[in-house]
Amino acid sequence: MRWLAVIWILGCSSSAAPPPAKAPAPVPKQVAAICEDGRLGGYGGTPECAATANTPILGADRACTTNADCIRVGPHCAPFAIRADRTDAYSAVPCTHPAGGECPPPCAAVCREGCCVIPPGWGDNCR
Repeated sequence: MRWLAVIWILGCSSSAAPPPAKAPAPVPKQVAAICEDGRLGGYGGTPECAATANTPILGADRACTTNADCIRVGPHCAPFAIRADRTDAYSAVPCTHPAGGECPPPCAAVCREGCCVIPPGWGDNCR
């Protein structure tokens, strides 16, 4: 009888509880594989303005998933689009041509194919 009791105890102790269910892994935010690097742009006719115009804009700073991720920065005549969370990296303001006059307001920044861009057009004629 003892022998049967030992087998019964071993049999009960070896049945393990099922492993806890794992929570699904969070889905990472999808961004464009590659956005092209660019330059700040604007008028580059003076040494100071040329330095600002040649400031690189990293493609990674333009990656987006929705229009809400993007922001337009820079003056009306030389706007550029970056991710809204990267505005601290681009404090330089592009120069405008001294004889250029006023420019109409550019289009708002949008997310196209995973990259923040300023679409063609001005004001209400954005494409």
